[in-house]
Amino acid sequence: MAPFNSSDVERPSLDVIRRLTDVHVMGHLMETELLTRSQIAVKTGISKPTVSESIRRLGAEGRVTESGQQAGGRGRSGIYYRLSDELGVALAMHAGPEGVLAEVVDLRGRVIFKAAEDVQVPSTPRRLAAAIERVARAAIESVPVRMLAVSMSVADPFDQRTGRIRNLPNSPFLVGELRPYAVLARVGIQRDIVLVDNDTNFGAIAEHRAGAGQGLDDFGFLWLGAGIGLGLIMNGALHRGWTGLAGEIWQTVTHGPNGAAMNLAECFAQLGLRPGTVGTTAIDVDLLNTILQSNAPKDLVIQEAVIDAVTTAIVNVASLINPKAVIIAGPWADYGHLRRRISDRIQQSAIPADIRQPRVKGNPFLVGARLDALDRARRSVLYH
Repeated sequence: MAPFNSSDVERPSLDVIRRLTDVHVMGHLMETELLTRSQIAVKTGISKPTVSESIRRLGAEGRVTESGQQAGGRGRSGIYYRLSDELGVALAMHAGPEGVLAEVVDLRGRVIFKAAEDVQVPSTPRRLAAAIERVARAAIESVPVRMLAVSMSVADPFDQRTGRIRNLPNSPFLVGELRPYAVLARVGIQRDIVLVDNDTNFGAIAEHRAGAGQGLDDFGFLWLGAGIGLGLIMNGALHRGWTGLAGEIWQTVTHGPNGAAMNLAECFAQLGLRPGTVGTTAIDVDLLNTILQSNAPKDLVIQEAVIDAVTTAIVNVASLINPKAVIIAGPWADYGHLRRRISDRIQQSAIPADIRQPRVKGNPFLVGARLDALDRARRSVLYH
């Protein structure tokens, strides 16, 4: 074998090195709004002359702009630089029983516009599409620069193959099917910058990035609301399954009243925990919260049935994917010590998992969508 010769190794071109330098500089300006060339050099470990050349290039391209003189300190003061406002923004949206919500964020992650519109529950495709269109249009009109990425969370199952919100049996929110990509196209948002996903998937992303799932490669995010959903992080990444319908725990077979086998959605119907509204299979959250905090004998029976049904569904999932933890969130997760009581049952199962409280504040679905849209917007600026 011929001896190793360093001259045989292909060296990166000067253009590649410059491009990598520019990426480092812009990346730090995305994390810290104002930086001088000296501060960037310290943060990146790149020499100040090289940083200065990068700033010059980025300024000529309209990506970076001056933002005033550094005040105070000894010696010559530096000039602050920041990202140009003209680069673009990201849009996060959520469509569910909470309404249609939107946030526009700049590349530094700051929310610069919010919009919201209530929706009827259950909702029809026509009504929901109209609300999405109005909120998206308001978001677009709020800023004079282009949208770089749009992430939309939807409350019902979303089929990644067909691009439709699916009306699976017992889906609690939308009565019918809807194509959100087509709705957003009506206001000029092109398909190639849009990502639509189930709300609990975005909830799992939020907890993985900024909550109780940080540092965990395998966990579930269980939402207990008008419907019950599960987002799965497996091997450090979101697991959607073949069509994007992984985690539909609402459809899982569990123990119903008197130990009968039925899916989780039907169990809540048998327990009389649906509101009785025509067309919806949603859980009556107010009624359930009252029962979970009651000591009446008949309510204690319902409590045990709910805990048994939810625990059995979690155990069924845990026996297949063996998660380190399950983060239980939602409007009825904290009533009647429900999370602790489920945890006690889970620990007695053959394949236990840690039961954890969520840490993400606010709407976890919108937070997850915001984090996803911001990441994709930043990548589009850095690498294109």
